[in-house]
Amino acid sequence: MVEDFRFVDGYQFTDEEEKKIRDEYGVEPMVINRLFARLNNLQGQEVQTRTKVNYRARSHDKQEKQTAEALSALAMFIQDKNNSTHILSAVADDSRKCGLGWHRFDVVDGVIGEEAENPLFVVPDFRDMSKGMTNQRQVSRFYWMPRDEAKEDFPDATDIIDNASPQWTVSGLTEAHKAGAFRLTQSGCYYDQQTDEICIVEHFMRTPAEYYEVVTKDNRLVTTFSKTEADGMARSKEDVTKRQGFKVSVVYFTGDQLLSHLDEEETYQLNPAKGLISLTPTVCFRERVSGCPYGLVRHAKDSQRSFNKTKTRLGWLRTAHQVIMEADAADADKVRSEAARPDGVLIVKAGKKLEINRHEQAIAQHQAGLVADDQDIQATLGVFDESMGMETNADSGIAIQRRQVGTSRNTASIIDNALAAKKRWAEKLLYLIQSVFTDQVAFWVLDDKNEMKDLVLNQPVIGADGKPEIDKKTGKPVMKYDIKTGAFDVFVEEVPDVASMREIGQERFMKAVQAAGGFQNITPGYAMFFDVPENSKLMQEIEAGLPQQLAAANTTAAEAGKGLASALTPAPTPMAGGATPVQQPK
Repeated sequence: MVEDFRFVDGYQFTDEEEKKIRDEYGVEPMVINRLFARLNNLQGQEVQTRTKVNYRARSHDKQEKQTAEALSALAMFIQDKNNSTHILSAVADDSRKCGLGWHRFDVVDGVIGEEAENPLFVVPDFRDMSKGMTNQRQVSRFYWMPRDEAKEDFPDATDIIDNASPQWTVSGLTEAHKAGAFRLTQSGCYYDQQTDEICIVEHFMRTPAEYYEVVTKDNRLVTTFSKTEADGMARSKEDVTKRQGFKVSVVYFTGDQLLSHLDEEETYQLNPAKGLISLTPTVCFRERVSGCPYGLVRHAKDSQRSFNKTKTRLGWLRTAHQVIMEADAADADKVRSEAARPDGVLIVKAGKKLEINRHEQAIAQHQAGLVADDQDIQATLGVFDESMGMETNADSGIAIQRRQVGTSRNTASIIDNALAAKKRWAEKLLYLIQSVFTDQVAFWVLDDKNEMKDLVLNQPVIGADGKPEIDKKTGKPVMKYDIKTGAFDVFVEEVPDVASMREIGQERFMKAVQAAGGFQNITPGYAMFFDVPENSKLMQEIEAGLPQQLAAANTTAAEAGKGLASALTPAPTPMAGGATPVQQPK
């Protein structure tokens, strides 16, 4: 991974290769980075087609649809606030380069945050051989922190932090890691004396555990790992179901010293049935045997190195000249200096032979080699010049189209892997929303009139008498937008990269109108088929039959207008012989 990142950044010669080129040719090694533009092109394609996610209820129950729309509005708000699409693009870009990118959720003071984690600072569970690394049993991430801040975060471990020592070494490091990776491996230990910082490791562990699904007294479905808590919340003993799942724990350490307890539970348990960890990997490719992730750079390195070496030799050939002459044809030092000048003057003794070889044939061969190397780079990356809008040797529209299609097909599996990771990210976001927003929460959204209004979650439904409505079965208040319950099934859906649910509703409604052949043909069921938001003003008008009423009113008005026009138009005066004159249009 370190080598791949450095290679993309332009470090494409080893120290030995650079020394050899300088010693043998007397020139600086040339790096013409053909990978960089092509990887940027792929990133640009992804940026231009960014999407966000929202949630749809799988049933047509009106209350479930409204709750799913409230979830979507909140998720859209969080994505817009966190700039989630930008973060996910950075994660996907990391995976295309080195094979593995990481997204991380973090909740601070009740605010859901996101970050594209540096893949060089995350240690995955390589025992997980699934294609997308979806069965991680443990994941570690590490970060550097000043000792004073570390003591504030870990007040029970101040003695350990005060006694931080360079003796906390890291074993098993390769020279490549020490040379070009990050501070942990550069220093070879968990303590940096120069900056007085220690390296904190956050280690997540997923372990099998029993959990309980409980139907509470107010008719909500909740999960807990505590049998006592489950019995206390349940309507009856029959409403407690024991399940086998997973619990996620987290432990902090530095060097060989623990900073927290081993049995500390993660604050937010994301889906106890799966035991999801807040770090989400995006994988480009994986080795079948070892499981090692790798990206697009891996197979293009040899072709890129060959291109650089050919380019370096070509640059040397263009400036170097070879002189073939008889021993006394001219002064050798003067010949060497003059032959290198474009306006040089050589005086040769009469009858003596002197030839200057300017390497025209070798230059032509090297130029052909550059073309071949560049084609190899395109083939190994699967990104052809035609997809980048560059002029090529393809001389027909069909050839250009085939290469453009070839690029899209070559990258389809990479895009699909990123999409699968995005769906897993969306699932975690859903569980975080349900875990964090447990109280009555209000946030601002755009309504149908493009005006800001507050949307309140988990709020009681107020009846006509101004009092909360009571569920006759449970005796508890009826809740609107109750996102805490998991009783309904939610489907994750990708939508255009917009700022609010209002824009999504507009797009869906316009599709419905176009398909129906007009606004007057829209019925409530038809609008539901196109997922027009259930709680929108537009859906209320459709359910009230307003489109049909307007169409009927327009038809009546049109017919009345025709009658009025005929009444106001005088009949033409008959001509001699009974003929009727033809009125000329004005």
